[in-house]
Amino acid sequence: MPEIGVSLRPAGGSVVVGQARDHTVTIDRPKEKEGTDAGPMGGELLLLALGGCFVSTFLAALKAEAPEADASEISFQVDGTLVSAPTPLLRDHRAGVGAGRHPGPDLQATAQGRAGLHRPQLDP
Repeated sequence: MPEIGVSLRPAGGSVVVGQARDHTVTIDRPKEKEGTDAGPMGGELLLLALGGCFVSTFLAALKAEAPEADASEISFQVDGTLVSAPTPLLRDHRAGVGAGRHPGPDLQATAQGRAGLHRPQLDP
């Protein structure tokens, strides 16, 4: 199964620039959360990604079942709940990051252990 990936880099302040293939996304926090509102928050992009995956799969299934169907009037809503930040996950690694140490695999292992995350297999 093909693998997919993205890259991210800090761009100053709370701004992060993400790259997926030839597409660039600016990620930021709103002004009331000490950002500059240069782009959607990561959580908003997560909701867009989940919704986009669902809707594109839905549209492919619809087209396979009813090629003449018009989906232009269908809309979807994906909602989430914000929690306060920083999370305990980030606090655990703040000293290492501030000292110039890259959290790398330790951060990933902690995220997997605490959240029970797994590596999803996606069909293109």
